[in-house]
Amino acid sequence: MRVRRHLGSLLIAALATTTLSVVGTAGAASAATVAPTRVVMKLSQNTAEANDKISVTGEVQGQASDGSWGTLPYGTGSATLQFLPKGSSTWRTIETDDQGYSFYFYSVRVTGPGTFRVAYGGGTYDSNYDGTPEYQFTASSSDKTPRVTRKLSYKEVPGRKTGIQGKIAPKAKVKIVVLKKVGKKYKHFRTLHSARNGAFKVVLPAPRRGKWFWRINFMGSKGFATSVVSGHTYSY
Repeated sequence: MRVRRHLGSLLIAALATTTLSVVGTAGAASAATVAPTRVVMKLSQNTAEANDKISVTGEVQGQASDGSWGTLPYGTGSATLQFLPKGSSTWRTIETDDQGYSFYFYSVRVTGPGTFRVAYGGGTYDSNYDGTPEYQFTASSSDKTPRVTRKLSYKEVPGRKTGIQGKIAPKAKVKIVVLKKVGKKYKHFRTLHSARNGAFKVVLPAPRRGKWFWRINFMGSKGFATSVVSGHTYSY
């Protein structure tokens, strides 16, 4: 079971001396103690096919005067999920979570290569609920770039010749490198390309006896990573 360490109680204990000192010198209008923050984010998967859905979760943490980190109290600002497509300079806002101390973004569609960012805009904490915040949290952000491959939809080639055929999405003319296992290593066997509409067909020979093992690499391009299909052929 995971135990979450909340910063609210940590601040009250760790920053008590600092706060009293501020109150003593500032009089009735006490100044808020500034606490640095950091965003700890996690992707449900680091590799995804185009158009897959993933989850982005995590929490916003603040640092106490003793250097320790803890989750911010509830309602201390908002966290916004953004996406920067590869090759673009403009972040696109996807969703905002107003809880402040933690965030849960589910069913986030991966439209293509790019970077996800969770940005915390900063906030305050008033433990006495008297309208005078004791703590001010700085803004912070964190980002992660998942490995994105093109989506492959394929089936076995019908008839006497074996292999696979299908389509690549988003559609593109992609280099396909076929490797055959020789001993303990895979060696180059053939190179071909998909059509511009993403259609492809890879026909493979089969041995009279035993099995031949194959690795078909759909090479990455335009920010997409390489997709790999493995299998074997045999005669019967």
